[in-house]
Amino acid sequence: MDTNNVSTMSAIDRALAQARARKAVKDETQANEAAEEGGNTWVSEEPNVIVEKKTKNVVNKSEEDRTAERDLKDKARAEKLASLKAERIERKNLRDLEKISKKAAKKDEDDSKAPSHMKKVDKARSKLPKMTTDAEIIFGEATANLTAQQIDALAQHLLVHNRAMATVRAMTTSKPIELGSTVRIIGGDPRYLGMEGTVTHSKKLRTALDIKGVGRWVYVYTCDAELVHENVMDEDVQAAS
Repeated sequence: MDTNNVSTMSAIDRALAQARARKAVKDETQANEAAEEGGNTWVSEEPNVIVEKKTKNVVNKSEEDRTAERDLKDKARAEKLASLKAERIERKNLRDLEKISKKAAKKDEDDSKAPSHMKKVDKARSKLPKMTTDAEIIFGEATANLTAQQIDALAQHLLVHNRAMATVRAMTTSKPIELGSTVRIIGGDPRYLGMEGTVTHSKKLRTALDIKGVGRWVYVYTCDAELVHENVMDEDVQAAS
């Protein structure tokens, strides 16, 4: 046999052997992967090559173990639900406390504010003339010791008495004021105390005044009008008035 032919055949045999070896390794790898999926054995395509597959270990759990696992899962689920419920209750309690706090703060704010009708009373009181010390003592005793009905009765009696005295003073000491004169109100309705006006109608008992900013004549007892500036008008004008 030719030496060159022998060398060539040997190289071919070696190449075939290497190819078979590589294929065997590949087949073994595939067999191992298949064994992990639960197979038992696998027969290689190569003759006389049998590859044992790896068998997946399956642990058969007892009924007690499965029951214990279920109990653990149920317990964990129950604890989670209880935690969520507690959080919801805590958030609700916090919201309720915030509502109560806001309501209490609003009540305190409302209590600190005087009602609208009391504001009107306070405004009217601020316009009253200042009382002397003796008058304040009598006022304090009356408001402290009398009932509301008796205070109201006393106030009405005082108003009538004051009106009667003003009428007496006007009839005995007053005289008509010249028309066009400027006078200052020193008594009567507290709303007009201190205001000045022009005499538009004058009698011995009562006088009508035109006060700037007031849309109608203001009538006062003549004795409650203090002359500021006298204006002597023509007798014909006075007679016409």
